[in-house]
Amino acid sequence: MTAFLRKLGLSNPNGTPNELYRKFRNPPSSGAAIATAIRAAYAPLYLRNEFMHELHDTDLLGVVVEETGQAHDSQTVRLTVSCIKHLKAYANFNTKVVEQEKQPESKNELAPIVEPPPRERNPRALGLNLGYTINLNLPATSDPEVFDAIFKSLKEHLLREEDA
Repeated sequence: MTAFLRKLGLSNPNGTPNELYRKFRNPPSSGAAIATAIRAAYAPLYLRNEFMHELHDTDLLGVVVEETGQAHDSQTVRLTVSCIKHLKAYANFNTKVVEQEKQPESKNELAPIVEPPPRERNPRALGLNLGYTINLNLPATSDPEVFDAIFKSLKEHLLREEDA
């Protein structure tokens, strides 16, 4: 789930919730926040059709097939369309501005943050995403200090700010 939220732009690289996620959790701004996340996460689809969020299921399927180059009945296409449909149920695309708190100033002041335009597609650009799976074999112990030491070490050595 953390990876999915990260892809949508609802969490920071280290998996912690960001301001857009907080806006999503707030009912008055929830629809605008998820609409912002959809526009950012599915920017290539918006390059093909700027009203992608208004398409009916068959038209949406066609846009995803065009973008991915996969068959219309492939699992990737079906899951992508399903994911978009479920996210759209929460979205309010009529609101184009999501308000976000300014970081350096008082938390009582709100500043509007305008959505960034969709990213340009560069056919020569190659994206490289790496993921790690870490399997821990924990010792059979009831001493909580052992677990505290293990997880403290993991936090110190794997979750460093300079790696984010």
